[in-house]
Amino acid sequence: MFHDWFAVRAAWNHLHIAGAVADQGDALSMPFDGPGQLAIDREGNLYVSDLYSIVKIDNKGRATRLLHHNSGSSSCSYSLHPAGNGIAVEPGGAPIFSDANCGVLYRIVSPDRADPLFGGSTDSGRFAGLFVDSTGVIYATQTASHQVIGIDSVGNRRILAGTGSPGYRGEGGPATDAQLNAPSGVVLDAGGNVYFADGGNFRIRKITPDGVIQTIAGTGEKGFDDADLAIKARMGRPGQLAMDANGDVLFVDLDTKG
Repeated sequence: MFHDWFAVRAAWNHLHIAGAVADQGDALSMPFDGPGQLAIDREGNLYVSDLYSIVKIDNKGRATRLLHHNSGSSSCSYSLHPAGNGIAVEPGGAPIFSDANCGVLYRIVSPDRADPLFGGSTDSGRFAGLFVDSTGVIYATQTASHQVIGIDSVGNRRILAGTGSPGYRGEGGPATDAQLNAPSGVVLDAGGNVYFADGGNFRIRKITPDGVIQTIAGTGEKGFDDADLAIKARMGRPGQLAMDANGDVLFVDLDTKG
């Protein structure tokens, strides 16, 4: 079953207080400048990618601003952008996020420090979507290179889908021979299937464990439909993905108004 997150996105936007700064406090009073993607850890703590920081909201409703813009020591200083930066949590509990400018993944190691984890000048495109499995393997989408990749625990990068050229091609065949168009959100199920938002193609697609790519939702035409099957329903540009306890894929529709 597919759902939108309009109510969730609207709720976060209501927390915005222009110009205000706070490092810690009740979540309902924490000012936000432009919240974007979300991640949750095993203890129920929520992490929010804000415009210039990462905000942690613990399971008791306390909010802490973990990171401020340009507080890192890397020569390629990180900056956060709510519409495009992936965020996820590693099995050990450390949040990781992507840099909008340099195509670098960072791990937050303290409230005021993030260390580079992967990427840089040799890797094209920022990481719009991130997911980390129980073994620490990172699944990421790169919008500029139109690819879905996997990164193992020692930093080896493997292309899972996409030729590097934008388009729509390869349905039912090898995912590495398929064309994607500005992929964004990504999530993994218990069976090892990788789901991602193929935003520019207005589809949700799946990569099976044996490397075959399939569309599971969307017709490729922009719009909004309540269809009996997800594959017959039009959608706007899908963004961040999540999966519930039943294995249903949830996604944010960035274009459709509701």
